Amino acid sequence: MTPIDYLDAVRERLTADPVVAAFRIRRQCATSIDAHIRTRVTVADGSLLEFSEYVARDQSGKLQILAYGYHGESQERVPLTRWTIRPTFPD
Repeated sequence: MTPIDYLDAVRERLTADPVVAAFRIRRQCATSIDAHIRTRVTVADGSLLEFSEYVARDQSGKLQILAYGYHGESQERVPLTRWTIRPTFPD
């Protein structure tokens, strides 16, 4: 799987998943070596998930998730959960 294929797979999953009411890709970029996506998802129950992922090929050519951040909020916009790993993708 290439980095571009990875972004396509993320978009396809968001489009097909019945739990996803809507989503907006806020930022994405991809090369043959790496890719980054930042997305805001509205879940069917009205809660929100914002996530960011940075993937890159390792020395063997395998795609690895090197950085990620996931932030969930309730319908009332109360923070529910947050997972992150550094380093972050520069804005």
